[in-house]
Amino acid sequence: SIATKKGTDYATVGSPDDINLGDVSLVRLTGASGQTLNGITGGRDGEILTIVNASSANATIADDAGS
Repeated sequence: SIATKKGTDYATVGSPDDINLGDVSLVRLTGASGQTLNGITGGRDGEILTIVNASSANATIADDAGS
């Protein structure tokens, strides 16, 4: 089993760049419309971040978005 530290639910629209999700290991995406994450900042060596799409809309994590 694994224990995770849940952060605040993250809701956005569009394509945010370089979002900082804080010092957590579990984030739920709850946006009302489709969203594309173009970068995540604030990580640390060895961190495992679990992102769950808890919305009925599509969520995309862009690869190499250049942000």
